[in-house]
Amino acid sequence: MEKVARLLVSTAQIKNYPCLITQIPIIETFTRIVREWRLQFDPKTISITGSIGKTSTTEMVYTLISSKYNTHRNTGSANNVRYSGTVVQKLKPEHEFYVQETMEGPPFGAAATIAKMVQPQAAIVTVVGTSHMEEFGSQERILESCLGVQDGMPEDGLLILNGDDPFQQKAVTERKTVYYAIKNEKADYRAINIKNNEMGMTFDVVHGGGTTPIRLNCFGKHNVLNALAAFAAGKWAGMTNEEIATGLAKYRTSGIRQNLVRFGGQRIFLDCYNAAVESIRSSLNQLAEIPVGEDGKRIAVLADILECGDKAEEYHRSAGKAAADSTADIVICYGKDAKLMAEEAEKTKRTFYTDSAEKLIGLIRENVTTKDIVLFKGSHGMALEHIVDRIWGTWFHEEFERYDFSTHNTKDANFSYCVYTDHAALTNRVSTTEKVAIPNSIDGKPVTSVSPSAFSGSKTVKSVSFPEGLVNVRYCAFYNSSLSGEVKLPSSIRIIHDSAFSTCKNLTIAVIGEGCTHLGYRAFGNCTALKSVVIPETVREIGREAFINCKKLTIFGKEGSYAEEYAKSSGIPFTKII
Repeated sequence: MEKVARLLVSTAQIKNYPCLITQIPIIETFTRIVREWRLQFDPKTISITGSIGKTSTTEMVYTLISSKYNTHRNTGSANNVRYSGTVVQKLKPEHEFYVQETMEGPPFGAAATIAKMVQPQAAIVTVVGTSHMEEFGSQERILESCLGVQDGMPEDGLLILNGDDPFQQKAVTERKTVYYAIKNEKADYRAINIKNNEMGMTFDVVHGGGTTPIRLNCFGKHNVLNALAAFAAGKWAGMTNEEIATGLAKYRTSGIRQNLVRFGGQRIFLDCYNAAVESIRSSLNQLAEIPVGEDGKRIAVLADILECGDKAEEYHRSAGKAAADSTADIVICYGKDAKLMAEEAEKTKRTFYTDSAEKLIGLIRENVTTKDIVLFKGSHGMALEHIVDRIWGTWFHEEFERYDFSTHNTKDANFSYCVYTDHAALTNRVSTTEKVAIPNSIDGKPVTSVSPSAFSGSKTVKSVSFPEGLVNVRYCAFYNSSLSGEVKLPSSIRIIHDSAFSTCKNLTIAVIGEGCTHLGYRAFGNCTALKSVVIPETVREIGREAFINCKKLTIFGKEGSYAEEYAKSSGIPFTKII
């Protein structure tokens, strides 16, 4: 009620709050309410379900459909009954399409329940894998739960199924069905001529008696399958082949799902939202397709597969065999059951094993260099994104703590904050004083981050004192603010993200602490008064146009450092410091 709820749905009156009292199960009442709200709007709606690849397919479908139509969608991991209901409540009359990721479970029947709320006219099923086998008991049962999405579809609805999935090939459906595939020559949408390049893949889609060339900015045949499903959705949505090709080319991976990122010169392939034997094998295959230099290595960090039930040994040994057969040069296994992976992987690979997070961090630091590409793959419960954040200063784990209500907001006299389980992020400015000091901690948590746009456009702030312990300054944090004179960042800093200090026109000096590894795109761009920047030798990456229109600038750094190399290649004066 403190969060301004207007109504409580309950089985009995609670205090004097407004209550809707129901004699049927609470979740069914909630479902009925959300469905009635959904029926007030008329967007063409598509659900994406399956045990593997839902989120990446949803992102791809949304990118495609929204390139032409006003499209509503779920964000992040909002794919269960509660979150889907929240997404439905944000529909607006202007939305022409609605794309909703739909969990297959557990519990059994989740896809059917969500579909009754969302009311999709079309649905994609990705892969019927082994995720949640402990709950479902068999893949046939998982398929049955996935196909429950039909319960919310009209009789003329469309099912888009994976023709390479042996379980879906045998599916008995109640709606019109089309298939997408790579191997299955009978599929309605089939990919041929798949080729890898430095930035992604190209292939041709065979459909309706013709072919359409496609370009994707990602790797892996599973993403080809995702794109084929999206292609079929685009045709259902009334898009031309050319519009679909253009829309798919705009897709970019994100978060911790099949996301290839680069921070501080280190390439990191994050695919640790969930795990099954099939998805581990797929991630290892995708790792093989990402180019590395002559001295570079492919390193796979593999964590436990959770929710395996009595098949834990079988699944972990199968995953270990997949690692042994892969192109990975080093395999690092983490978790209780991952020891079984290591036993198989070490037969052909240089392999390390630990069940300690601290030791895992040590193994990664000892074995990974900026010449390498490192894959992180495991069940989300193994929290591999926390490991990545601790090593490279990123913030991937924050999204999930927000969704799990593990955070709270607070403020002091000067700032507002979002407090996470292990740190706090400054989110906004409260006071209008010219000189401010960011505290070392708030509510007992270290303040490690300045959030996107926290000071953006501020016309009063002149100087900021940063705490020792600050790890990152994020996108547009001080963009176009009145920050002036000198800014000094502590030795704890790791990432100065895109446009963090861009267009601070009165900023004259920036001193970046030893330990920073990454300056993002336009980090100090358009700081027209900027005269000097001290860049430590720990910096291994400086983004495009990091100092664009800084015509008075001299870079100060160590001789032979990346900063010197960057300055010379960019035509910026460089002065060496001892």
